[in-house]
Amino acid sequence: MRNRYRLMVVVISGIMTLAMIFIHKASHEKTQEIYTKQMEEMAINLKKDYLKDTVNNLILELDTLKETKTKLYQFNTEQRLRRLQDEKNLSEEEFMAFYISRFQDENDAGLWTAVLYYKDTEEILYENLPEEEENRPVLEKIGSCLAASERVEHGNLVGVFGVHEDYIDAVVKEEIREVIHKQEFSNDSYMWVNEVLQYEGGENYAIRRIHPNLKDTEGSYLSTSMEDAQGNFPYLTELEGIRASGEIFFSYHFKKLNSDIISEKITYAKAYEPYDWIVAMGVHLDDIEDRVAHVSAESDASLSDNIALFLIYSVMAIAIGFLVLYVVNEKYFRKSMEKLESELNVDILTGAGSRRSGENMMSLYFDKYHVSGTAPVILMFDIDNFKRVNDEHGHEIGDRVLVEVTGKVKSALAERDVIIRWGGDEFICLLHQVSEAGIRTCVKRIQEKVDEISIEAEKGTIGASISIGTTRFIEEDSAYTDAVKRADRAMYQSKRQGKSMWTSLWK
Repeated sequence: MRNRYRLMVVVISGIMTLAMIFIHKASHEKTQEIYTKQMEEMAINLKKDYLKDTVNNLILELDTLKETKTKLYQFNTEQRLRRLQDEKNLSEEEFMAFYISRFQDENDAGLWTAVLYYKDTEEILYENLPEEEENRPVLEKIGSCLAASERVEHGNLVGVFGVHEDYIDAVVKEEIREVIHKQEFSNDSYMWVNEVLQYEGGENYAIRRIHPNLKDTEGSYLSTSMEDAQGNFPYLTELEGIRASGEIFFSYHFKKLNSDIISEKITYAKAYEPYDWIVAMGVHLDDIEDRVAHVSAESDASLSDNIALFLIYSVMAIAIGFLVLYVVNEKYFRKSMEKLESELNVDILTGAGSRRSGENMMSLYFDKYHVSGTAPVILMFDIDNFKRVNDEHGHEIGDRVLVEVTGKVKSALAERDVIIRWGGDEFICLLHQVSEAGIRTCVKRIQEKVDEISIEAEKGTIGASISIGTTRFIEEDSAYTDAVKRADRAMYQSKRQGKSMWTSLWK
């Protein structure tokens, strides 16, 4: 009888143990499913932020480059005007010959567009407008086609000259093409540009202008009927999104950079209307699958250890074993979530806070500001001439500069202060318990620390400097982003003043 009871206890204990193992395994699988889904969603959202920020930065660079080139050519045009005005002692015939020779003999590959005519009769004496200009009077055409222009008068002669807008656009497009071809991103990602010819779609609706992964096909026509490896119509999807809202996230299957491997990639595309361009960037998603598989394998290995531990405790006591298993499971899940959250809140390269964590933090501080009236000072800076460092010394040295600057700025901050990598070489610091008067001392300390940087590279020693803008929340702000924009304006004022400068905007 005693043996029977013992056997029953063993059998019941075994059944209960197996039942608890089954329950634990089912619970683990459900938890892992939720965890995996959350991890995938967070990883995809991070990739979307990365793609959108990078495309928007390139479009900003486009606008800035076009503005810079226009100012440069306007300066050259003004220089040429002064040279023509210096010939005031020439007769009209001599000035006519001099004027024409200046634009015939020195027209650097179509750089200059010019017209010369009699003021009283408007008879055209010379013009070199591009042939593709629409059929309108010469004086009307030149008035609308020059991005940089000047006018000179000499007696009855009037000359109008300058740089054609199409010429400047061509220069800007070629420089942006070189920039995109030279860019290097992680995860085999890259940017590309298509020029839309027909917004209604169809055959030859667009031209592939820039594509680092398909350089040989640049200039070829595209069709909205083109399919990817899975039968999707990516160009049609992209065009419909651009027509609807000017931007779109979408996914399709395409081969990897410098490879014939085809995998799914998520893409962000945005319209740049001045050129009828669609600027896009994509990143493949298979690294997420690899990461999820790795985490799942680690999770499964951990599960096996937990079950073995659970069996040992079950032999001693079913109740104690259940409790231990529950605690271990909860602890494992909590630590895994904390680890994931920590990884998502920290910039991997520099160790600064991520942009997402910074946005959440400033949103909370903004809410607190409306309750208590107190808030940290917002200090925004970026690294002067950082693009030139990348271009001349490579991205590895550029990354070292980012890390060194972050470390030096951190060492200059108080314990409660926070540094956030806002994007590229732009950072935001949140400074606590700093008055408007005391901010000068803090800025000076930061700049002195950054000035200590000295990095040895093949082409010589590299130092670093930063341009700084500061502000704080004010009553007129409707969101924390208003203060960030103000800090950004202050920072760019510093750059315009000569870089390695500091500007504060409190309104």
